[in-house]
Amino acid sequence: MSPHPRVETLEARIAPALFFLSGMSKQVFDAAGVSANVQVAQVAQELAQSDIAVLLKRGDSLILDANNNHALDPGETFLITVLGGRGIVFATDLGDGLGGAADSKFESNELTGLAVSGDFQARISVGVNGSINGSIVTALDSTNTFTATATALTVQPTADITGLDIDGAVTGNIFAGGSISHVTITGIVSGNLATGTAVNANAAHTIAPSVSFNGGGKTFPIAAFTPAAGAQGGSISDVRLDHGAKNILAGSGGDNHVGAPGRGGSISRVAITIGSGDPVAWFRAGDGGKSNIAAGARGGNLTDIAVRLTADTTDGLLLEAGAGGRGSLAGAGGPGGAIMDATVVTSGSIDVSLLLIGGAGGKAEGTGAGGAGGAITDAAVHVLGASEIVKKLAITGGAGGESVLGAGGAGGGIGSTEVFTEAVIGDVAATGTFDIGGGTGGKGKTRGGTGGAIIDGSVFLRGDVKAQVLQPVLIHGGLGGALAAAATAKSIAGKGGAITGFVLGHFADVTAGITLAAGDGGSAALASAGRGGAGGALSASITGFGAASTDLIAKAGAGGAAPSGAGNGGAGGSIAGTTITEAGSLKSLTVQAGPGGSASGAGGAGGAGGAIKTLRITTGDVSGGVKVQAGAGGGGSGLAGGAGGAISAFVFQNVGNLAGGIQLLGGAGGAVSSAGAGGAGGGISNSTITNAGIAKSLLVASGAGGNAATSGAGGAGGGIARFTLNNLATISDPSSITAGAGGNGGGSPGVGGAGGKISTLTLHALDSTLAITAGAGGAAASSSRGGAGGAIDGVSGAVDLASFTAGNGGNSGNGSGGTGGGVRNIDLDAVGTFVRALIAGNGGNGTTPGAGGSVSNVSVAGDIGDFTQNFGATAMGGVFAGQAGKVGTVVAATKNGTISTITATRIAAMIAGTPAANLLTIDNAVRKISKITADLLGADLDGDGVVDVTEAAGNNPPGYTLGNSLDTLLDGIVLVRSGGLGKLPTLPNVLSRFNVVEV
Repeated sequence: MSPHPRVETLEARIAPALFFLSGMSKQVFDAAGVSANVQVAQVAQELAQSDIAVLLKRGDSLILDANNNHALDPGETFLITVLGGRGIVFATDLGDGLGGAADSKFESNELTGLAVSGDFQARISVGVNGSINGSIVTALDSTNTFTATATALTVQPTADITGLDIDGAVTGNIFAGGSISHVTITGIVSGNLATGTAVNANAAHTIAPSVSFNGGGKTFPIAAFTPAAGAQGGSISDVRLDHGAKNILAGSGGDNHVGAPGRGGSISRVAITIGSGDPVAWFRAGDGGKSNIAAGARGGNLTDIAVRLTADTTDGLLLEAGAGGRGSLAGAGGPGGAIMDATVVTSGSIDVSLLLIGGAGGKAEGTGAGGAGGAITDAAVHVLGASEIVKKLAITGGAGGESVLGAGGAGGGIGSTEVFTEAVIGDVAATGTFDIGGGTGGKGKTRGGTGGAIIDGSVFLRGDVKAQVLQPVLIHGGLGGALAAAATAKSIAGKGGAITGFVLGHFADVTAGITLAAGDGGSAALASAGRGGAGGALSASITGFGAASTDLIAKAGAGGAAPSGAGNGGAGGSIAGTTITEAGSLKSLTVQAGPGGSASGAGGAGGAGGAIKTLRITTGDVSGGVKVQAGAGGGGSGLAGGAGGAISAFVFQNVGNLAGGIQLLGGAGGAVSSAGAGGAGGGISNSTITNAGIAKSLLVASGAGGNAATSGAGGAGGGIARFTLNNLATISDPSSITAGAGGNGGGSPGVGGAGGKISTLTLHALDSTLAITAGAGGAAASSSRGGAGGAIDGVSGAVDLASFTAGNGGNSGNGSGGTGGGVRNIDLDAVGTFVRALIAGNGGNGTTPGAGGSVSNVSVAGDIGDFTQNFGATAMGGVFAGQAGKVGTVVAATKNGTISTITATRIAAMIAGTPAANLLTIDNAVRKISKITADLLGADLDGDGVVDVTEAAGNNPPGYTLGNSLDTLLDGIVLVRSGGLGKLPTLPNVLSRFNVVEV
């Protein structure tokens, strides 16, 4: 091509004009038959190496003139009508329109591109099967000059495309240096819709096809696009694409190192349908600009996006908001862009991934806060068709930005978002994922960013027998941001993202399990001081039917650790206001509040474990078990261990076959590795368990108190109060209700923690075997006091076979032993088999021994003890007062417990302590027995009126002698201190005192 001198532009026309693209030659004419391929158009044509070029202004039209008569005849087509701005239209003879070679005339699909000015609008029609075989680019300047050289094309930096109505396809790109809006295209766009910096996209998927204006014979590299300082990134809005596009990309904002940078371009109000053979678009908004003296700019949003995929694709689908820009030494990082009102509906397989990603917050280089990550709100993803496969499905809020000297940015949350799938997620090769999560909070020095929360969202996994989720389903709040290395004692790591108001419905097999997890608190792991972040809380509604292979886990976030300096561990997240209804089947169910974070530096306290309250669970068939556990307290160092989480207002109902049993566990108190008190164990209160099906076992246990180390008291064991068990069917294995033991004391004052108490227990359990046990008191260090044993106080209802054991008092080396717990106020109005034993706690050993606990105010509608078994607390059973503690090896028997006000049909034995059958001594005598109402005292197994023993061989006097370990007692006896025997019941048919021994 020979060079052309710069020519003068055409004189402005007064009225709109018609131009005619010849259907009989390679020419273009005006209405007078004069060639329109002149002046600036001719220069552009030669640069583009097209056959012709024509400049159209507002109101001008280009007509395909089939008979070359320079007039609009019936049936001839308006190819282009310009409604705003100006454009050079290129045409190239590509073929005969039937697949044949070039034929020296133009058909409707031989428009090969447009170079347009700012504010360009046009209506273009190339037919349903036609195409613009080239790109549409804002490459026309204010002088109507095509801004290209032989080696590069320059996109005009502020030029907008404000309207394109295209009937047909675009085999190329649509590029604007400014924004693109009001675009409707009925055919495929094989290239990118891109603005600003996005015209130079170079990531593997986002690279645009080559820009050409002659059908591909001549291509133009795009000159590097640099927005003006502080300029807004070009946006894309009001777009409808009926057959897809390669990518839709908004430009980034301009950096500005002397002022405010520009915001990233957004993408809004876009509807795109993708069918068989159509390209699958990636959506990416622009990043915010950076600044050296101001805050970073906000990343671009994606708003009101609707994508419908109707065919299988080997490509992926991505919706990603723009990242926030970097902030200066004094300015904050820019917030990441959000995704709002996005809908994706696919009825075809996606062989790669379907991703929605909020924009990351920008980094703050100084004292400013990191930018918040972009949220995802009011989004909906519907994966339809049980025969379809999506290998990877992820919806993720943007990560919060880091701050070098200030607070990290919050992670982006997910709100009011719905996922509905009845397809197969993942594949048998385990290469896919199903992940919905809030963004991680940014790292900071003064504070870590809060992890992104999931709020008012819903996920429905639904389908027929073909529908499965082959990969683990993970729905999680974002992790809290960590603290930087130089954080101070006042610094706090980020709180984990909560899950609140979330609804999960699963109606298909999820073979690798479902986990609903609030975010863990951030760690102060790299900090010289500072506290760990609190774990995120969980509040959700979960409903499922027919998921026999599914492990379902719902958990709150763990508190962050503080492993150095004097910082405290973060509190574990709580679970509250949660309902789980599994009317079908499950493999297992676990509900776990977050454990408190540990503190291992000098002078740090462990975080409290997360509590569980107002939790309601209903299960059908569960082939494994159901486990509900409050969070354990974190370990302390120099300060207290964290308290274990409590459980309150818990309601559980089983209506199916619960093959693995039920566990309800309070959180253990945290131990202390140096000075400081152990944390209290978490209690259980105001809760009900109802079994209307078949359950294997039941374990209800409050948390143990944490141990102290070098100095400090042991934590109190958690109690159990106002608890109801309604067993309406069968619990096949022996079950237990156990309060937590007190923690051991350490150093001085090393008081042992009190054992947990059991009170106001209501039992309807005629088809189960129960062991009710209060917590033992913790041991004391040095000359301190051992912890008191927990009492059992207030039990009513009905049992089949049960035993009741109060806690022993804790020992003390040189101080006071703890008092043994009592058993009192037991009222059982129905007993299926018998009550095996009522056992008060022994007193702890010490220089001052602890008193044994007493048994009082007991009414049992049946036997106390098994009258078919040999003597022993766990065999025959009976009523056992607590034995007092020892001084050295000597029992302070005058402090043994008492037995009073007992009503039962028969009582097998009454002694103090629970010795082996060959080790009874006078120290096992009850201090006082009174007000006993029974038909029989003492189990005479063979009915001979003689206390039977197993005699040892050798020199051994016949009969049973207290303290003679050569004899093993077989019958039950009543052993009471002399003078401690009150009025015994009238026994009309048996010897009343054959086995009552006063010592």
